Amino acid sequence: MTVTKLSIVLLKKLRQATPLAAKLVFLTGKSTQALHPKHLVEIEKPWYLDYLSKNDIVLDLGCGNGQNSLKAAKKAKHVYGLDTNQASLNQGRSFASRHKITNITFSFHDLNNKLLYPDQRFDRVLFLDVLEHLGTASRQQIMGEIHRILRTDGLLLLAVPNSQTSWKKTQRSVSVDSFTDPDHKIEYSLDGIKKFCSKCKFKQLNISGITYDSPYAPLIDIAGGFSLQLYKKLSLWKKNKMKGGLTESIGFRLVCQKM
Repeated sequence: MTVTKLSIVLLKKLRQATPLAAKLVFLTGKSTQALHPKHLVEIEKPWYLDYLSKNDIVLDLGCGNGQNSLKAAKKAKHVYGLDTNQASLNQGRSFASRHKITNITFSFHDLNNKLLYPDQRFDRVLFLDVLEHLGTASRQQIMGEIHRILRTDGLLLLAVPNSQTSWKKTQRSVSVDSFTDPDHKIEYSLDGIKKFCSKCKFKQLNISGITYDSPYAPLIDIAGGFSLQLYKKLSLWKKNKMKGGLTESIGFRLVCQKM
């Protein structure tokens, strides 16, 4: 193994240490729950809030511990969060209870199965960093289900990983798997996600980037477990390094409307 490949492999393995950041946040008393530092530092206003209004009924698919659901609930009429992890759902319920957020409902649901809601039930669907965890058939099915349960003028707010950053190409150049998460079944080029959405009968109203895909992102996350101030500073550096473009963004944010 060459020195270059060894360094790439070591940086890649650091990604496995990212969950440590959440544990450090809890152990150092920054939160009563094990949360990723990104949930405790405001680098930017959550992008999806710009597309929510006070009368919206919102569905958050793959909501995890409900951090996005809880933020959306401050602006929308009611939010429904679905996930398969009961421990995460309980975290969300506990937070909502402590903060007296009553316009939110967390429920168990496997996204490999059809949604248990009537047609045109929702104004907005949050589908953030989840699509890539589903197999081919499930991806097609869930997009069809989102199309079904969205109202005519409803919006799908989607976030997916970018497969074509320089860091990911560098990994592939030495035969290292470039997926951000070992659980990912797919990652998308910009053209690829556009075509997929169009195939699923969604037109794209807007596409934006997230943050720079840095090889050192896991170290930045771990640093956040010790110092939120340092985490914010480094996160702003990543954001600025992207320079508003899409090429080096770790992922894409899409605002889609059903056709």
